[in-house]
Amino acid sequence: MDCRFRETPAGTVATIESFTAGSAAPLVHFAHATGMCAALYVPLLERLAPHVNVVASDARGHGATRLAADPAAMTSWTTYADDLGAMLDVLPPPPKPKYEPLTSLLSDDAEASAKAPRLYW
Repeated sequence: MDCRFRETPAGTVATIESFTAGSAAPLVHFAHATGMCAALYVPLLERLAPHVNVVASDARGHGATRLAADPAAMTSWTTYADDLGAMLDVLPPPPKPKYEPLTSLLSDDAEASAKAPRLYW
């Protein structure tokens, strides 16, 4: 797993990445839970890495991400949704699937649930 910084229109985002699965493998972006950071999930990401390419990013105010995070100015989850959208826009495009892709979203926390409707539906 490599630690990197990616530039997005919103600013500099810290990531943990692995592209060892190869150019034909799917790309998975992992968004951590509120109050956590991507580094916490390295054991899980390392198990995924042989099968899929992985990018895990630190959200605004979390981990090593350099995006401004003034709690008084952040009154909704919209900022996080916009940041995640900007992060996804700068990732390499996924390979063309051999089969019709099955899209799913798994969420176990409020932050990810709040992001989902704006980004995926």
